[in-house]
Amino acid sequence: MSSAVRRCLTRIALLLALVACGSGDDVSSEGSSDAAASSSESESEHGDDEHGDDDKHGDDDHDDEHGDDDHDDEHDDDSSGLGSHEHGTADLTLAWVENDIVINLTGPTQNVFGFEYEAETEDDRATVADRTDALTGLGILNLDGSAECELDDLTTELDQDGSHSEIMVSWTVACSSPAEFIELDLTPLFDEFPGFEDIDVEWLTATNQSATELSPSQPKLRIDS
Repeated sequence: MSSAVRRCLTRIALLLALVACGSGDDVSSEGSSDAAASSSESESEHGDDEHGDDDKHGDDDHDDEHGDDDHDDEHDDDSSGLGSHEHGTADLTLAWVENDIVINLTGPTQNVFGFEYEAETEDDRATVADRTDALTGLGILNLDGSAECELDDLTTELDQDGSHSEIMVSWTVACSSPAEFIELDLTPLFDEFPGFEDIDVEWLTATNQSATELSPSQPKLRIDS
């Protein structure tokens, strides 16, 4: 059963429940009308005092609820976007797709450009262009030569959110012997970009998968086929 059908059935069930509840209320109200009329005078004697207390209490509840909403909105604003990322870190994924290997690197632009704000000056734009060229070159990744891989596709994306930004680079390499790809050396990346201090790596082949961390002191990834 599809999710759309389930949602439709749930709505129908709720409507039926509301109709049934409404019918019960009608019967109950008819049966208790005399009792309500007989007690109206007694209730009216205390109605003004209780109404005043209720109004005051209702205002307090309204103020509390309004305050909670403001707090929730503020909390959501602080936790949204890219504010939670950590400078010096990055994520790297490798996935084997037939004879291709797709390698994705994502991290704060602070690691690459030295800043995260949107480039405004000529110097900023020159830095972005130069550092992006250096990062996207295939030589920044020391691929296992026995796999005989060549660059097939390259994409770069910048994600700007206020004062924070991330860069994502995706390399697709076509390999004559993808099963021979058993090692990736990120020494050129760490040497060129000292801003990268810790990279979380996940890899997935046709027969195995694993995860590890790489750093300037441990820059080599060993793939277990």
